Amino acid sequence: MFMLEIILKWTDNFIDFWSSGWNIFDFLVTIVSALPEILRIFVTSTKENDVFSQIPGYIRTFKILRSLKMIARFGSLKIIVMTILQAFQSMIFILVLLLSIAYIFAIMRSSSSKLITPS
Repeated sequence: MFMLEIILKWTDNFIDFWSSGWNIFDFLVTIVSALPEILRIFVTSTKENDVFSQIPGYIRTFKILRSLKMIARFGSLKIIVMTILQAFQSMIFILVLLLSIAYIFAIMRSSSSKLITPS
């Protein structure tokens, strides 16, 4: 069903499909979630503990990303997610600032303990 959606979007306008980040995300999620079925067709293993027979099971966990495709459908949810992502970018700078302040205080503490404790 998701493959059909992508094909319909391609037939509508192929160039505009690739200009949207959400469409690229939808495409990647759909392809990754379809990989286990494709691998099951081409990879046949006689042993159950064979590495190649376990790969489709691991990739199947990426199907949970399909629920993130709802974000692209609802405009208000898309705005909320984009705002949270922008807030995380600002939080990284705050984290760097706090870590540098903690580092400065750690240096001051170690320097002051050398003065107090006789060696």
